[in-house]
Amino acid sequence: MGERLAAMGVRPDLVLVSTALRTRETWEILEAALPDAEVRLMPGLYNAEAATLRRLVEAAGETAKVMMVVAHNPGLQELTVRLLREGESPAAYLARAQRAFPPAAVSIFDFDAAGRAAVEGLFYPERDA
Repeated sequence: MGERLAAMGVRPDLVLVSTALRTRETWEILEAALPDAEVRLMPGLYNAEAATLRRLVEAAGETAKVMMVVAHNPGLQELTVRLLREGESPAAYLARAQRAFPPAAVSIFDFDAAGRAAVEGLFYPERDA
């Protein structure tokens, strides 16, 4: 997924990573494709609910132009669904995110000055058949 994001031109300048072993290992893999970001290990991301995730992201990202969060479900899925609803996103995106948000799934949002989210994309890892 890191290579896919890099190929799309995604370059986070700030990455928030849960302190859990699995998320730190995930970031280590992603970092090869997405270097040069400031990384903050945040215990509060561990199993956080959507509202907590959003609050932590908003507080940390005041100066970041592109932020990435490496955390856990169901919180990330719930946050993705909320942002899709708030942004009046295409029904297909909403249905897909409600149905499943597997490990390594990525949702990309652009936020305007008022904090409103507009979906840029919803990407799921390719699985071997």
